[in-house]
Amino acid sequence: MSPPSRPPGKKLLDLLLIMMGAGIYALLQTSLMVFVFQGLQDSLIWLLSLMLILAVIAVTSYRYR
Repeated sequence: MSPPSRPPGKKLLDLLLIMMGAGIYALLQTSLMVFVFQGLQDSLIWLLSLMLILAVIAVTSYRYR
């Protein structure tokens, strides 16, 4: 019997990544509003933390591909 090409948790991981992507889209829209209402410095910190989250998700999805 050959081992399966997709691990059993892959479908759940894909679903989690889709949900995280939707959450990140909402966070990006919120960060635009934060950028408008609060000024540059807070928004830069917010966007940098968002980029860090995106990098972690990209590395995770690449590792489990």
